[in-house]
This record gives sequence, structure tokens and C-alpha cells, in this order.
Amino acid sequence: MKKKNLFIHIGYFKTGTSTIQRFCSDNTSLLLDAGILYPSQFRPENNKTNHGLLSLSAMREKGLTLPLWFSRSQKNMRKSFSACLSEISKISDKHGDKNILISSEEFVHFSIDSSSERLIGEIANAAQNHNIVAICYLRNPLSYLASWYLQVSKEHPTPKFSIFAARQPEYQINHKKTIDLWSKSLGRENVHLFSYDKLKDKHLENFCNFLHIPHQGIDSPNATKIIENKSKPFGEAEVLRRIKCLNKITNPQLAYNTIHDSLRENSPEYNQLKTYLEVAIEDYSSLKPHLDSSVINNLKIDSIFEVEDKLNQPSSMQLPLSINPDNFIKCTEIADIYRELFYLTTGRDDLSAHKFIEEAHRLRPSGPLIKRLFDYSKLLNS
Repeated sequence: MKKKNLFIHIGYFKTGTSTIQRFCSDNTSLLLDAGILYPSQFRPENNKTNHGLLSLSAMREKGLTLPLWFSRSQKNMRKSFSACLSEISKISDKHGDKNILISSEEFVHFSIDSSSERLIGEIANAAQNHNIVAICYLRNPLSYLASWYLQVSKEHPTPKFSIFAARQPEYQINHKKTIDLWSKSLGRENVHLFSYDKLKDKHLENFCNFLHIPHQGIDSPNATKIIENKSKPFGEAEVLRRIKCLNKITNPQLAYNTIHDSLRENSPEYNQLKTYLEVAIEDYSSLKPHLDSSVINNLKIDSIFEVEDKLNQPSSMQLPLSINPDNFIKCTEIADIYRELFYLTTGRDDLSAHKFIEEAHRLRPSGPLIKRLFDYSKLLNS
């Protein structure tokens, strides 16, 4: 009897992975009817829709940096990669008559070094009753990098976009590195690529088509709607980034540099980024025959600075004219900074004040003081 498939949806980040994972998690019965098992195993404690325990436990054993959301959970950190492999083996033995689907965009990080080929091989060996097939969605590299930047900037202090881009590992700029790794491990014919730029909000329908999941499932009352991880408008996002750079910084000059410094031409970081981009442009041309539409790569050094300029455009959210980082030394969390900025701007610029307290409430929805201030601000602006 022909082996069934173990499908591994590897990402990329920022290509609608959350929507696909939520849909699969919410509709396991629908998938089973289509002959596909979406396992309950390998799901992180604080991110139950995907199988990040498998990918991230492998990363931990390689000594790689883990996302904070994952490492905050002791239960996540106790799960070993070998334990995950053992579970894969049991699932493959028990469900040899079904296809299996695993989804985690964290598999992208396997591209950090070539030794990760061994990790993919261990997963394949554990699922010995199934063929391994990888599924990957690719996005225009400049759009991807800008979206990734805005996502990271939501929660963490970040430098300006040009410096952020220069400090990315090469696989975040050149996605062919990831495709080559998985192709070398599984065979090119077992790595299926799709263009997120072409599909956009049709990517879930495309995913179901590929796996032969009935379309009516998408329209059913129980099906998951598209999850929109909406980014802030560029100008507003830049204001919020500058605020986050004040967090826990005791040196005003350091705060100023973090907020204002751009990538300097002919610096080592600039030259390395330029080299990465030149290679990536050439590499992307080799991916085009494997996609249902061309992948446009407009990630050039000049376009990096164009995005940075766009981020500096005027915004409806304005910082007070004078901000002294010393005023925020006692703020132990970013929500505290937003709260203090609300105090500084309310009565002078109520629109900006409301956006500051709205961000504070998003980060700390259970905080009683922030909730009272947020409700008060809503009343003022209604």
C-alpha cells in the first residue's frame, strides 16, 4: 500500500500562518473527514493552534535563541526534541492510513545553519510510515521584511528599519536558503511553494485545495475567519517604536541614538546587507519556475531606506515636543510608558493621549488603573 504523507507547513512568517493554524485547530473533524490528522501533540502551552513544540524543542537542543513567548513557559521548556520524535513515531504507526499535518513557522529557523538537515532527517526517520512533504508560502521580500519589522516593533524596542534589516540573519532576507535546506533533506519534488503575494486572503482556500479539504468547510459556521494581524499605520508605528526605545534605558544619549540612528553607508553592516541583497536577488530568479506566479524581489539597498522614510511620515499620533528619557527610568514595562505619556498629553492632544492609553490597555488589559484611564479616555473621545 502506498505510504500516506506527513505534511509539514513551515511558513514563512507573515504569510497568513496564524489563519491556517487556527482553521486547522478549530476544524479537526473536518480534516479527519478529508483523511488528514492535525495532531493535538506538539502544541505549546501558550500557543495551542500550532506545533511549535516540535520545531522549538529542536532549536533549544541546538542552543539557538528561542522566542520569549515560548521560553516563558516552563512546561514548554521541559519538552525535549527526542520526546517529540517518539510521539511522531507513535502517531505514524497508529495512523498509517491517514495523512498527517503539522504546522509551525518556527521551522524557518532551521535555516540558521546547515546542520539542521540532520533534524529534518530525524523527523523523517521517526515518521517512517509516512512520506514527508513540506509546504511553504513565500512573500515579496521587501513587504515581508517591513511586515516582520512592524510585528517585532509591536512588543520590543527596535532600532530604525535600516539597522533592523542589516542585523537580520541571511535566511530572513534570502528565503531560498530555507527552500534549499528542505529540498536537500526531502527532495525538491517534496517541497511545494506558493506565492502569498498572489493569493493574499485566498491563501486558506489554496491550502485547502492542495490538501483536498472540502471548500464548504471554509464557509461553515464553525470555520475560522481570516485572522488579520493588522499593522499600525507606518507613521504611527514609528512613534510607538520611539516610545519603546525609552524602556529601561538610563543613558539619555543611548536612548537618542537607539531612536534616531540609521544605517551608515559603507559601514560593515551596510556592506554586509548589500551583499546579502545582491545574492538574494539572483537566488530569487531560480525560485520562479517553482511557483504558480513570479516572486517579485524588490529588496534593494535603496528600497530599505525608502521604507525607513515612509515610517517617518507624519502621524495623527504625536509625541510631546520634549521627552526626557530620565522621566521613564521607573517604568519597568512598556505599558507604564504609555500610561505616563497619556498623563503628559491628555488635555493638550486628546487624540494622541487616547492612542497611548489604548496601547497601554492592549498590553495590560487587566490593569485596574489603566482600564479606568482607558474608559475615561473613550468617554472623552466619544
